[in-house]
Amino acid sequence: MSYYGSFVYFLSIITIVLLSISNCESTPLDDYVRSVDSHFNWSLIRTYEEPDYKLYILNFTSQKWLDDTFSSRSIWWHYLCITVPNKLIRPNTAFLFMDQGSNNDGIPEPQNDFVALTSMFGVGSGSISIDLQDIPNGPIRFMADPTNTSRSGDAAIAWTWKAFTDNSSNGDVLLNLPMTKAAYRAMDAVQQFTDKQGIIVPKKFVVAGTSKRGEATWLIAAVDNERVIGAIPIVMDLLKIQFNLHHMYRVNAFWKELQDATGGTYLRRIPNADHVCVGHVISYFLTMRSFYISIYDNQPLPKLQWIKSSNNTHGYIRATVDFSVGPKPISAYGYRARTLNDKRRDFRLLIGNPADPKKPMGNPVFWFNTELVKEIETNTTIVYSLTIENPNDGWEGFFIQVNFPGPNGTVLELTTETQIIPDSYPTNDCHDEQCAGSLV
Repeated sequence: MSYYGSFVYFLSIITIVLLSISNCESTPLDDYVRSVDSHFNWSLIRTYEEPDYKLYILNFTSQKWLDDTFSSRSIWWHYLCITVPNKLIRPNTAFLFMDQGSNNDGIPEPQNDFVALTSMFGVGSGSISIDLQDIPNGPIRFMADPTNTSRSGDAAIAWTWKAFTDNSSNGDVLLNLPMTKAAYRAMDAVQQFTDKQGIIVPKKFVVAGTSKRGEATWLIAAVDNERVIGAIPIVMDLLKIQFNLHHMYRVNAFWKELQDATGGTYLRRIPNADHVCVGHVISYFLTMRSFYISIYDNQPLPKLQWIKSSNNTHGYIRATVDFSVGPKPISAYGYRARTLNDKRRDFRLLIGNPADPKKPMGNPVFWFNTELVKEIETNTTIVYSLTIENPNDGWEGFFIQVNFPGPNGTVLELTTETQIIPDSYPTNDCHDEQCAGSLV
């Protein structure tokens, strides 16, 4: 869809979070997700017997969202694709991947893209893996929309946020709520289904999703931190929304920060990738598998910490690996890229075409390997650093990637945050009506 061209980030991001969150007062999101809904149900509609696994396809109704006076899709239903490997060696936790899709699509088959990937994940990890499709449901029409447009994905989310900002008395209109509830009830459905089939019922889940489903990944982890022990939001590290909207305005002269999570946060930035990670999907599934097996087997995860700073001449990142308990790095290297001009601090691969901002246009900012300095190496610690001089014009970004051995021959690739120099913006911050934006 056109949004991938206009809102794509050239540096795709995988954020891995270990959950250890204390209970707190309920929020409107908690209340909505946990509310009893008699429309919840599921039925097995197809079974595929594959060489290394069985694939069960469920027709799954997650909820009723508002009613038909608000939208054309008040009843939310999904295809729930459950892979059970023949060698179920890690049965107590399952991997749940929130997937896109249209409610007009036919019954999924084993060779379908993310069905095949989650099955690969399940067989490779020896765990039940689930592909939850149609997040969010769509296409959908909103009755108050004067254009009577059938919307999907970002366009549907945007409309519900407009509805909420116009009248904030009912937070249930936000599409993020039913998206989160769909994941919550999917876990219920998986537990009920496996129990009925005589399969060991998974008690815990590691949840992942891309883009807007990355938002839902953050949210389901917050709502259900008893069952969700790991969260992997992909191309969605956007916490502190209000702060980051102002940051994005200043970066691109139109209308991103991390590390506020408990239990441990691990980051992988993927260079030279667009928003949908073309050519990198298998790579990030392998990263997720390594993380998943590590936490299931209670293997010590890498300990990578960093500091980054800049002044009027240069910037640097200093990354410290403590392997006194966890794994020792097998390799490390830096990446760097420079913007094309000084008009926008813009590292995207694709931007909006000025003639039609809904259509993408190439923005050839490429990330290249750059050599690191190994400042310190002891029996328990390695310190890597990367120092870059400020460019004469525009901005330069750089980060450090460290690769660690994982269990079962896997590799866990982790990175620092990105340092961007100079520490300046192409425009001042916006306020009130000034923040009205456009696609660029």
